[in-house]
This record gives sequence, structure tokens and C-alpha cells, in this order.
Amino acid sequence: MNWIQIQSPIIDALGFFVQAYPPQVLYFFAFPEESLRFTRKRILMGSFLMTALLSALFPAILSALQPPSFYMFNVLANVYMLAFILVFCCLCTWVVRETFMKRLMVLYIVIFYASAQYWLVNMSKLPLVPSNVQRPWSAYNMFSLGLYTLVTAVLLPVMMIMVIRPMEEFLLEVDTGSMKGEFRFASFSTATYLALMIYNDTTDGLFRPIFLFLMLNQCMIYWLLFREAVRHKRDADHRRALEIQQIQYDNITREMENARRLRHDMRHHLNALSGMLEREDMEAARAYLTQLIGSTARREDQVYCRNLTVNGLLQYYTGLARDEGITCQVQAECGELTVPATDLTVLFGNAMENAIRACGDVQGEKWIILRVGTIGGSLMIEVSNPCRSVHASGRFRDKEGFLPAEAFLSSRPGGGYGLRSMAHMAEQYGGDASFRFDAETGTFIARVRLNLHPEEL
Repeated sequence: MNWIQIQSPIIDALGFFVQAYPPQVLYFFAFPEESLRFTRKRILMGSFLMTALLSALFPAILSALQPPSFYMFNVLANVYMLAFILVFCCLCTWVVRETFMKRLMVLYIVIFYASAQYWLVNMSKLPLVPSNVQRPWSAYNMFSLGLYTLVTAVLLPVMMIMVIRPMEEFLLEVDTGSMKGEFRFASFSTATYLALMIYNDTTDGLFRPIFLFLMLNQCMIYWLLFREAVRHKRDADHRRALEIQQIQYDNITREMENARRLRHDMRHHLNALSGMLEREDMEAARAYLTQLIGSTARREDQVYCRNLTVNGLLQYYTGLARDEGITCQVQAECGELTVPATDLTVLFGNAMENAIRACGDVQGEKWIILRVGTIGGSLMIEVSNPCRSVHASGRFRDKEGFLPAEAFLSSRPGGGYGLRSMAHMAEQYGGDASFRFDAETGTFIARVRLNLHPEEL
């Protein structure tokens, strides 16, 4: 056995590894570590060992099968690679705890990287060439191995910086449930693209001159898919915010109408009392007044701050809380605000409704502490209440203090958009929203800051 016979299987194993392992790095780096079943370090180490083992078996299996022709050797090499891809897909399904659509989106990016790497090397007919040694064919040669290494060294960092890193935040926000049609089209185009690539590689290269165009076209499809995903998410958030605004605004309008009706009724009560006093029927007037005070001791009497909109919202929601047996402690100090009444309604409505709902699940003392004020050109809102548990996402980490809205799936089972709506409103005003759940004390705290002069940002 000469040196070439020893060298050829080593080159095949190294070439397979250089081609197979980088896509796994891209895939597992696209997801936040909270979405992974194990730590990213352990996953990458496990996939490294698995790929190294399969790479070592690659030349051994092809030699053992002894394909009768170069065509069959080429087919067997591709079948082996496809089998590896299936194993990789199964591994991704098990390790990544995300929706199917999100895993598929990242897989599209990985496929694009692998195909670009393959095209830059294999489409030039440099690898998979006959070798004039006793072993009849080789999947890789020294030149193609060098090219794969060079392409990986350039393309992998570019993909990590320009695509994979931004996708980690993108995947936390995108709503894939409303884009099933678009994903079906992308899946069909990807399958067609891969089929053409495999056919081109196992034939005389009929599509080689136009394969670069096909790759660029597929890249455009992925770009349009992600752009539409972002647009769908923004449109859905906008519609949801409008729906919440409308619901809250209707509630406030209804309460204001009730207040006007009470004032109208009060005039009749005063006229009745005036008649009793004119008749000097003091006992009847005293009894009537006592009954009237008991029936009209309503929440609208409390004055919390000088801002009429905020005061009305606090009157309404503290009244709802008291009706549920919840003690409210309010500290509010704010005058004129540049924030429209509809936006204030969304903020206070979501914050107070979440707090009231959380108190409803608590056994024992029920309370809500609400602080509102303006500091340094910002409107500050803090709502604290007892909370039995939260429905957290993969980004939730206890003991880490205040977290973004994405750390919480919902304030209740089955879904909800209160926290995200508050965060979305804060972002519109150049502010921020953060939330904290303290499991030891059973307390949930929501903090929202709005810049009162967003045009200056």
C-alpha cells in the first residue's frame, strides 16, 4: 500500500467533515440558548463527535461497497450525504424546542449556505474526479479540500455576522402561524432547488451554467419570505393594539356616560330633598339622604391626580379592583401629558387588568400598588400585585431582576398580549417596559417608561 492509497481516505474524511460540520454551527447558533434542550457548547461538541465519526466511516463504506463505475460512486456519495442530512434534521427536531416553522426558517438559511459552498467548489468539476491509483475513485482531492477549507473560512464568518446573529432576535418576534402559505411555497422551491442540484451533480452538468442564477433566485425567495414575516408580525401587532385600544376606549366611554347619567339623576334627588326641607320633614329628608349616600358612594369621587384622563382611568380600574375585593394603593402625580388618551388607556388598561386577573388567582390578601409620575420628561408607571405563577418563555430567568415582555408567554394559560402591548406602546414613545416575577414573595411588578417628547429623540 503506497502513500496515495493511505492519503486518499484521509482526504475524503476531512472533506466530508469540512462540508458537513459548519452548517450545524450555523443552525445551532441561530437559536437563543434558552430554546435549546442542552447548552450550545454541549450540542456543538456532540455534533462535532458525531460528524467526525460519520466522516471517518464515509471513505470506508464507499470502499467496502466497491461501486462498479464512477457514476455509481457519485450516486453513493450523494446518498451518504443525504442520509447524514436526515440524521442532522432529526437531531435538530429533538434538540431545538421551537415551532416547526421557525426550525424550518433556519434550515433554509443553512441549506443556502451549504449549497453556496457546494456550488463554489463542486460546480467547477474540481472534486469527484477519477484518480489514477489502485483505489479507483475519490470523493475529494487535495485541491478541492483546500477550496472547501478556504470557502468555509470566508463564508462561515460572513453568514454568522450578517445572517445568523440577527436571526436570533428575529426568531423571538416573528409569528409564523399566519404565514403557512408562504412557507409552503418556500418549501416547494427549496425542494426543487435541491433536486436540480443533485441531478446536476449526478449527470453531465447540464444545469451548471445557470445554477448560479438558481442559487441567487433561491436567496431572493428566502429574503422575501423573511421580509414578509416581519411585515406580517408588525401588521398583526398593529391590529392587536388597535383592537385593545378600541375595547379600552369603549369601556371608558361607557363609564363616562354612566357618570353623566348619575349627575342627571342627582339633580332629581336634590329636587326631592329640597321639597322635603321646604316641608320641614327632617326625618324623611335624613332617611332619604342616608339612602342616597349609600347608593352613590362610587369610585368616581376619588381624585388621584390633576390629569383628567389618568384620573378617570384610575377611578375606573381601582373601582373594578375594589368590586373584586382588592385593596388599591395609588400614588399619582402628573399634570398635562403629550400622550393621547387612547394610548394611556392601553397602558393603564393592560397593566390594571393583568393585576386584577392575577389577584383573582391568589388566596389570601389581595392588593395592587400603583405609582404614576413624571420624572425628567418621562412618564413612569409601576404596578405591583401578588401573583401565584407566571407562564414564562425560554428567555425567562428567575433571580435576574426585570426582564423584557418576551420573557413571559402570557399572564394566563391560553395566550394574551397585555405585556407585549405595553412594551410596544413604550417603544413607540422611545421608552421601555420591563417586568419581574419574584417567586419567593409571589409578587409581579410591571414598569413602563414613556418619553413625553419622542420627537426630540
